[in-house]
Amino acid sequence: MKKRFYSKEFKSEAVQLSYQRENIKELANELGVKVDRIYRWRKLDSEDGVSKKASKSPSQIDNQEVTQFTDKFFVYLKNG
Repeated sequence: MKKRFYSKEFKSEAVQLSYQRENIKELANELGVKVDRIYRWRKLDSEDGVSKKASKSPSQIDNQEVTQFTDKFFVYLKNG
């Protein structure tokens, strides 16, 4: 099984989206990662002291934002 590599940009965006969403499991499924990985990235992010908590509330999340992000990720996987 090939080990997946996630860019810093991907991790950062995933962390930001996780603070915007009410259901992190659903987000993890959309991004194709395990839930515990998102929580680990959040923990590492908070330990760095640079929290990426979103200014939007979960009700303000635009699904198009998630779709654009996942599209970028799949292009990255395809080319990488």
